[in-house]
Amino acid sequence: MNPLSAFWRNETVVFHLRAGGCGGCADVVDEWIRSSGRDRLKTTECVSPRHADIIIITGLSCAPAASAAVSIIEQAPAGCRIIVMGDCAAGCGPHRKTGEDPTRLDFEISFDSRIEGCPAGRQSIAGEVKRCLGSS
Repeated sequence: MNPLSAFWRNETVVFHLRAGGCGGCADVVDEWIRSSGRDRLKTTECVSPRHADIIIITGLSCAPAASAAVSIIEQAPAGCRIIVMGDCAAGCGPHRKTGEDPTRLDFEISFDSRIEGCPAGRQSIAGEVKRCLGSS
């Protein structure tokens, strides 16, 4: 965990990267971050990826958003986990080109987890964050 986590009483610090799309998954992530006590995982949202334990990416995996996403992710500290959430971010959403491989992202990033769904559910987020952080 990064030093900011200790400041926030061992809460998981989350940076949410919104890359466009309809906003359904983004709304689910925002609601989850602000009311995550029900999932028994305390989280707080940060405004910079430099302080994040987890980066959650939602939205379209298109070229313009991809280059911005890569530059933002590069600012994250070592050990930060990256979760790609929703069918659009996972490259298999309704905006994908016909005949395109649904498992291929338009940008090259290394991510720790992929949550599919349109939109993905809050229980999926909680489970993947716990798994990425190594907690049960």
